[in-house]
Amino acid sequence: MTPLAPTMQAFFTQRLIGQRQVSPNTIASYRDAFRLLLAFAQQRTGRPPARLRVEDLDAPTIAAFLEHLERDRGSSARTRNTRLAAVHSLFRFAALTHPEHAELIARVLAIQPKRADRPVIAFLTDPEIDALLAAPDRTTWLGRRDHALLVTAIQTGLRVSELTSVRRREVALEHGAHIQCQGKGRKQRITPLTRNTLTVLSAWIKRQPGLPDDPLFPASQGGHLSRDAVERLVSESARARSHVATLPPLVPATAAQPIEDAAARAAINQIMSRPDCKAAFPDGRWTAEVVEIARLAPLSPSLDVAYAENLGGPGLDPSNPLSAVRLCFNPRHSSWLDVSLDHAQKAVNIVGMNPALEVVSLRCSQQAEDGPLLVSFVVAAPPNLVLVLRHHGRSFLCGGHHRVYRLLKAGFSQVPCVVKDVPGLQEIVRYGSSLSFQAPVLMAPRPPLFPDFADPALASIAPLRVTRKVTRIRPDEYLVPT
Repeated sequence: MTPLAPTMQAFFTQRLIGQRQVSPNTIASYRDAFRLLLAFAQQRTGRPPARLRVEDLDAPTIAAFLEHLERDRGSSARTRNTRLAAVHSLFRFAALTHPEHAELIARVLAIQPKRADRPVIAFLTDPEIDALLAAPDRTTWLGRRDHALLVTAIQTGLRVSELTSVRRREVALEHGAHIQCQGKGRKQRITPLTRNTLTVLSAWIKRQPGLPDDPLFPASQGGHLSRDAVERLVSESARARSHVATLPPLVPATAAQPIEDAAARAAINQIMSRPDCKAAFPDGRWTAEVVEIARLAPLSPSLDVAYAENLGGPGLDPSNPLSAVRLCFNPRHSSWLDVSLDHAQKAVNIVGMNPALEVVSLRCSQQAEDGPLLVSFVVAAPPNLVLVLRHHGRSFLCGGHHRVYRLLKAGFSQVPCVVKDVPGLQEIVRYGSSLSFQAPVLMAPRPPLFPDFADPALASIAPLRVTRKVTRIRPDEYLVPT
């Protein structure tokens, strides 16, 4: 073994770790630089790394290595300078242990870094910030985490590595609210929080219990987020916006026609003649029609894939319109209710898949201070038909997203539904969920359309409570200038 190997090992263990206490990122960068250098020297001299000598790494070899990085590996001038800094650091350490190679070391240290252009630092405009913050789906755990992360990053300007390493105990939410982290070069940074960031972080921490040393923005498995995960979060929005810019604008059209199939029309008339259907959808205001799925603009940005794929059973057949009617005009269409209890706050939360469900009576009682919390409620559920509202030449899907998704996946191009013309968007929003697309998105040159749920460039699949998946269209990517 030549003196180079123990010198290089001592450089990492004694100099970098023991004396300088450099960060793991710096150690990894130096390791990668010497891995490339040793491979290059082996190819140049024919000696394996364990037999390389100090004189094998002379100034001409180092200069040839730097040229190899730029010419063969496509490295930038900044990357070349980073590798050269690692070499200089090693040779400054070697000058103390190998004075017999003082001239060789001096020649290597005389190699100058290359000048590199400094790009102009870009920044986000207010509309771009609003679009970025609107991208995460805050109905899911991942969406709330991503939204809080982006709000914190935009306000504080923390590096990605700083942001992902922040722990819960390093956030102060009381008087003088601030966030503390250890930044580059082991510098302690304390950044005040604005009122909006404080509100978002307070809500996130309250809904995400954990220990003081837990990450503030954990991964789905509880550990620290990686830099790649944050990069994907930001780049997904850019890819979706780029894809939407290539889509043709929506041509205004009603895209509806009467139901011609006799069996389907008879089944619909029988259902619509029921007293509850007549009360909810009176004649003269609502009509039963067939609408093209490709022209429907959904009001809700999210749907449960697993739930939708289990609707309708195996009998759905695009050549049989009656099979779609049985799914879309079934007044007894089932819908689950998710009931969660908060014993500490003595509160109950009831969430249903059907937006037409309404809790008309709710009562909570507790016989003893430490006894069970008794909850009783009454749910009113009008006929759950597929609802489409028309405004300004556009068809908006306000109810039945999961059934239309099931038809889309089964090969249907049209959906039977009840349709009503409305004078403005305010009436449309009343039929949708509380997280509907905003008016500028719905009236954009190319609004979100229902087939976008199946487009991987426009929709994302995110795990929700492990057992279910939600696909979501990113809303604000549709605001493309005309």
